[in-house]
Amino acid sequence: MINEEKKEEYTSDGVKKIGVLGVVMVTVVCIDSLRNVPMIAKLGWWAIPLFTLGAIGFMMPTAIASAELTSRFPQLGGISV
Repeated sequence: MINEEKKEEYTSDGVKKIGVLGVVMVTVVCIDSLRNVPMIAKLGWWAIPLFTLGAIGFMMPTAIASAELTSRFPQLGGISV
């Protein structure tokens, strides 16, 4: 097994940047918290289209805005502008 060191990225100020996985996890947790579990259990299979609608309606515009901010301000980062 080859050990590869994880390369961490920092801003010019020395602040650690958040990665893609971190942004995805924060976004998912903001939308789907433990308070929603009883509702999801009651909806059953109908919850899948609702989460798909949420992904299209919220997560896609968030990703597009983050990509646009990253391309306009490459030194500052995406959603941290």
